[in-house]
Amino acid sequence: MSYYEYEFPQQKIFEVKDLPSINNSNKLHIDSEEPLQKKRPKIKPQKVVFLFSVEWMWSPAHNRVDSYFINIKPSRYYLWNSFFDRHSFSDYWDFIGYTDNKKGDLHEISLNIIKKYWEVEAKDSCLDHFHVISMEGLLKVSDIKSIGRSVW
Repeated sequence: MSYYEYEFPQQKIFEVKDLPSINNSNKLHIDSEEPLQKKRPKIKPQKVVFLFSVEWMWSPAHNRVDSYFINIKPSRYYLWNSFFDRHSFSDYWDFIGYTDNKKGDLHEISLNIIKKYWEVEAKDSCLDHFHVISMEGLLKVSDIKSIGRSVW
């Protein structure tokens, strides 16, 4: 059997869109740069909207899997990252960002706050472009690729 006779998996083509502009009526904050002072969450959120999961795989022993969630509060949105903690063998929830208010479309806010978070991570932690999109949620593959393209 020759090389050309093998079947290859079905390939998918995803549209990569431009990101919408940030709505100036809702300021976005990354907690590592501007820590939330009042009503700071202390425990993992109960009601969340799953955004997506991405992975970085530098080597078999060095990887990172992030799953992003939006927690809708009465007066603002909170951005969370959930990942498996190898030391405690449980999920760890990391509070990573927030908005000033709830004005604007949740989809657009999610796009822009993830973009801002990845820009901070790329600058402060030298984070490179993600390697795999594991799962989509509110944000689809084309949205995630658009964010990655604009950050890296």
